[in-house]
This record gives sequence, C-alpha cells and structure tokens, in this order.
Amino acid sequence: YGTVLRGYQPASCPTVGAVTSMDPPSNSASSFSNYLPTDAPSADKVRLIAAPGNAILSTVSYFREASGYRELSGTSMASPHVAGVAATCFMAGRCSSGSTGISQLAKLQAAAKERLGLSAGYGFAGDTASIINSKYYGNLLWAKF
Repeated sequence: YGTVLRGYQPASCPTVGAVTSMDPPSNSASSFSNYLPTDAPSADKVRLIAAPGNAILSTVSYFREASGYRELSGTSMASPHVAGVAATCFMAGRCSSGSTGISQLAKLQAAAKERLGLSAGYGFAGDTASIINSKYYGNLLWAKF
C-alpha cells in the first residue's frame, strides 16, 4: 500500500513531477498511491498532482487478454491523464515549449487549484481542501486548456 514519496526515484527528484492516484467512485485517494506528509516542504508539494488511477481501461497484449483491453489500476494509469492535459495545454498555446517541465507543471497545478476553488465538491479526500490522516496527495488534475 502507499508510502511516503520521499526516497522513491524518480518521484523524489526536485525536477520531476510526481503523479498520485485517486479513485473516482470513492472520491478518495487510491489505497496504493504514494503521498507526502502534510508537513512536507512546499517545494515538494508543488510537484505533486493527482489523477484518476483506479480501474482504467487500458490496452494490453492479446496474449494476456483476447480483447486487447483490461482494467488496470496504479499511478502508471494516472500519469497518462496528466500527460494528456499537458498536451492540451501546449496545443492551446498556454504552455510554452521553451520553458522547463516544472514551470509547465506549475500551470497544471494552478489550474487544479483554480478548479478546487471554483466548484464545491470538486476534488477528493486527500487534496489540499480535505487532507486525511496527515497525507497529502496533491490536487486533482483539471483539463482546463
């Protein structure tokens, strides 16, 4: 089950954005998702963003599943959501190709915080508005762009 991100590579590297997983049906952090303690430095927290990662329909080898699809869960299933939103940010001209990945992540973070403030009920148990058991999972990604 999930543990503190500190010490896990590459998620703990200062130039890497880390993606945590949340479970939409339960509106809470996935049981397996890593997290940061609420007293973690702000520099670590700004690199953390959450996306759906439970029961994501994914492509798999036909040798594993005749249909070529299977529901999978994990932060590896949450990360493509973040990549897709980042791509729409670039396509919309809101993210500059000449800046660093961390500055691009800051734009995604700002959008997630904006959405959290705009809509009552947006987010999940474990984001900045509803920290649970001193575990911080980041704000829920928003496809604003």
